[in-house]
Amino acid sequence: MGVTVLAAAPAQAAGETVVSLTFDDANADQMPAAQMLSTKGLPGTFFINSGFVDQPGWMSTADLATLAAEGHEIGGHTRSHPDLTQVPQDEVLRQICNDRVTLSNMGYQVTSFAYPFASANASVEAAAASCGYNSARGLGDLRTAPGTECASCDFAESIPPADPYWTRAADQVDATWTLQRLQQTVTDAAANGGGWVQLTFHHVCDGCDDLAISTAVFDQFTTWLAGWKDNATKLVKTVNGVVGGAVKPLVSGPAFVPPPAAGPGVNALQNPGFEEIAAAGIPRCWWDSSFGLNTSSFATVSPGRTGTYASQVTVSGYTTGDAKRLQIFDGGACAPTVVEGQTYSLRSWYKATGVTQFTVYYRQTDGSWIYGTSSPWFAAATDYTQALWTTPAIPAGVNGISFALNVFGNGELTTDDYSMYNTVGAPATDELVAPAPTITGTAQVGSVLTANAGTWTPAPVTLAYQWLVANVAVPGATAATYTPVAGDVGKTVTVQVTGTKTGYVTKAVTSAATAAVAAAPPLVLVAPTPTITGTARVGSVLTANAGTWTPAPVTLAYQWLVANVAVPGATAATYTPVAGDVGKTVTVQVTGTKTGYVTKAVTSAATAAVAAAPPLVLVAPTPTITGTARVGSVLTANAGTWTPAPVTLAYQWLVANVAVPGATAATYTPVAGDVGKTVTVRVTGTKTGYTTKAVTSAATAAVAAAPPLVLVAPTPTITGTARVGSVLTANAGTWTPAPVSLSYQWLVANVAVPGATAATYKPVAANVGKTVTVRVTGTKTGYTTKTVTSAATSPVAAAPTPRGPQRLAGADRFETSALVSAATFSAGVPVVYITTGGDYPDALSAGPAAGTGGGPVLLVSRDAIPQPVKTELLRLKPARIVVVGGTSVVSTAVQTALAQIAPTSRVAGADRFETSAKISAASFKPGVAVAYVAAGTNFPDALSGGAAAGSVKSPVLLVTSTGIPEVIRAELQRLKPGKVVILGGTDVVSAGVATALAGIAPTSRASGADRYATSAKISSTTFSPGVKVAYLVTGGNFPDALSAGSAAIVGGGPVLLVQGGSLPTAIAAELSRLRPQRIVVLGGPVVVSEAVLNAAQTYVR
Repeated sequence: MGVTVLAAAPAQAAGETVVSLTFDDANADQMPAAQMLSTKGLPGTFFINSGFVDQPGWMSTADLATLAAEGHEIGGHTRSHPDLTQVPQDEVLRQICNDRVTLSNMGYQVTSFAYPFASANASVEAAAASCGYNSARGLGDLRTAPGTECASCDFAESIPPADPYWTRAADQVDATWTLQRLQQTVTDAAANGGGWVQLTFHHVCDGCDDLAISTAVFDQFTTWLAGWKDNATKLVKTVNGVVGGAVKPLVSGPAFVPPPAAGPGVNALQNPGFEEIAAAGIPRCWWDSSFGLNTSSFATVSPGRTGTYASQVTVSGYTTGDAKRLQIFDGGACAPTVVEGQTYSLRSWYKATGVTQFTVYYRQTDGSWIYGTSSPWFAAATDYTQALWTTPAIPAGVNGISFALNVFGNGELTTDDYSMYNTVGAPATDELVAPAPTITGTAQVGSVLTANAGTWTPAPVTLAYQWLVANVAVPGATAATYTPVAGDVGKTVTVQVTGTKTGYVTKAVTSAATAAVAAAPPLVLVAPTPTITGTARVGSVLTANAGTWTPAPVTLAYQWLVANVAVPGATAATYTPVAGDVGKTVTVQVTGTKTGYVTKAVTSAATAAVAAAPPLVLVAPTPTITGTARVGSVLTANAGTWTPAPVTLAYQWLVANVAVPGATAATYTPVAGDVGKTVTVRVTGTKTGYTTKAVTSAATAAVAAAPPLVLVAPTPTITGTARVGSVLTANAGTWTPAPVSLSYQWLVANVAVPGATAATYKPVAANVGKTVTVRVTGTKTGYTTKTVTSAATSPVAAAPTPRGPQRLAGADRFETSALVSAATFSAGVPVVYITTGGDYPDALSAGPAAGTGGGPVLLVSRDAIPQPVKTELLRLKPARIVVVGGTSVVSTAVQTALAQIAPTSRVAGADRFETSAKISAASFKPGVAVAYVAAGTNFPDALSGGAAAGSVKSPVLLVTSTGIPEVIRAELQRLKPGKVVILGGTDVVSAGVATALAGIAPTSRASGADRYATSAKISSTTFSPGVKVAYLVTGGNFPDALSAGSAAIVGGGPVLLVQGGSLPTAIAAELSRLRPQRIVVLGGPVVVSEAVLNAAQTYVR
């Protein structure tokens, strides 16, 4: 790899303060922090242990790529994070050089290094230089707020640093650092002449580790730092951005050849009893390791189990992770060599306040380290106890291990005299000798089983018991005996005996299994057959006699049965038969229960059939009725005297022998519906213990009608002029006796006008030539409703014809469609067609169908009925509504809302063509004079063609530019039209389509040079001069014109297309020919300008 020349870092400017944010160990929780930096435009330097990449809890290869892509620096931190002062020089070079080679081969320019544990000496610094790094960082050599062990240190490193291979940095950031301390570390440096401040982070997370800073504090600090920097004298840079220099060639460390594995029977560990103490009081070849959220401390204590020293690890404030003293992760000087496929006996003597276990790490063939496996737990021990465990077979690609007992909870662990042997040739352990325990007793529910531990040696040995059922430990079953329970039936029982003795390995042995546990033999109650005393008759008490059950006491329950069917709720020792029991026998079932005994039920002999109770009868006279049998006159029931008193009486009045609902009082007032019918009253008496009795009176004479009450009413008159648009007013006169409620109904030609129920009426165009009357109806409680009708007006005259063009324009396409309908159609139309206002295809074919059917086309959105359209529908009061198109254009919810106004159906096909065919099929019979055909992919030609088609009661069918959809062909064959007219030129409907149509009926084409000329052509071939109306719509868009077709059909005129700002020549010529009585412009001035409206003025006849 060649040398890449980077810009040299400039010398420090006077007063310049540079901050570098560095991150050690490649912990995965640094990635969210990196994202915060990127978001705020702050670069960071990430010192990576390449041997940890892609391991659980550390960064992945993809994470490194993300860091580099976002402008962060990738630096080295050794392959596996050893204390470099504790390993041989060859291992130092492998750790530093090969880490740089690995990261460089991933594609990164690696120039900056950080010492693990900030531990280095002259030879380690020389190694960092020889491996090609431009700088290497230490820790704790700057003064940091609020105080530091280095009180005399500078506040910042110089730029460039005096020793690039020991760049001074602040203390590492841990959980005790606050936002104020971070900020003051920066501001103190700036206030004391500036320089370089390196801040070192390990974890950025909430409470995950003692070296963690919370996400919130990190976010607050970096937000502050982004605002602090000014890119002039206050800067944030990567380490390389400060130090600079060329990217040097890669240098590999010495070849890694692990030393031979220890021979049979040889302890493979260096300094296994901690007797050799190195720098900082740590035993040679061991290092202190912890992770997670806990407070851990390490000590070398005296005396040891066999020598001067032992190792002690203490954990407090535990939440996650563990702590342990491990063999150094190296190439073999300390960490022992192992052989693939072999197993190893791991041993250590320990005292612990809680459980512990061996944690094992693997050295891979490239020298990197990964987590390997863990042993089962070892119990707490107050005296030295040997932990002994055999590893699984060493996996492929592994040539060394490091292991230790760990602490993973609050407590203390003392260890000494570690050893590791290949299991082939390993020396014997101090092990207890124990026989297999046996179990005596019968494996049966309720029967006691006893564990026999045998004789353990050397005595004495402390024994503990654990009983197991179906190989599952029974909670709390830790005595020398066990009594099976019902849940154990069918399962075997074993007992595990565990022996412990100071200085010996704890040993557990398990007995052979018993036979499957049998159920306890049942215990049976002795019970006599119960008897029943008393008379089996309705209302007479029967008593159950259970007899004596043994062994006493026994809990008894009763259930009475009638005809062998249990009586719900009859669970006492007595039972009184009811009327429904007559003719049936009675028995009683007695059930006895007692703890430990089988529940037993016995049934008595049956009684004789239950006899009915002797009846008790009420004495009642025939009731009479007083009063006159006439509508509105009160009739009174006279019940007479019932015995024996008192008797509760109820009344029911009958008219023509039919009970009157609710007429249950002692009086009744006949109503009009009773006239000509007789009235009777039925009196019913009830008394406890007596048969209910009902007697009916003689009938009255036939009910006579009440004398009628009649309203006095004058003949109403009508004032106003009978002319379209002029208000007519009904004058009801004075009705007596006041007050009288009046209602109105206007009639045109003696036919009621739907909705015309106010006191005024305004004639519409459809009323011209017809007379108008008004019918006034008076109502008053107690009086006969009366209706009188006015004299007729003179025939309704037409409204003065407006001379100029008329513009119909709403706030949007929906309101415009409502205005067109309101100006054209009277209330009571036969049909209204509803189409989407969002597209044109469905409305193109709907227009002729609607106009031919005598109704408008109104527009809606997919999911709602616009208010102007809803108002117009309520005014129109259509006989029915037809929705055109599927639910994708007009939703089911809209159809449901329409159905509240009038009966509603839907015409829809799979596409616009099938919808077109279905509209035609629903509206036109075979034998139409002509069928118009237009392109379904554009709107202009069909807009003009719709009015033409409707004028001759013919459909508009849609085709593609190059073909006739099969559904359209089938519809044309059904229609059998006299001829076919194609709307538009060959650019919209090809000659090939015309040829195919000619095979169905004689075919011609109505087209011009453009859409406007085509519009004029369609009009000229259909309409004669002097039409009543012509509609002008924009040819540039479709919404305003969609409702024009049906209005034009009813008005007997064409729909002509115009440009927004001018009247096309062809249209002007056609208007000159037509000379319409009036012109209606649809849409506002934005779509059809005032200039067009004014130009059209000259063509009105």
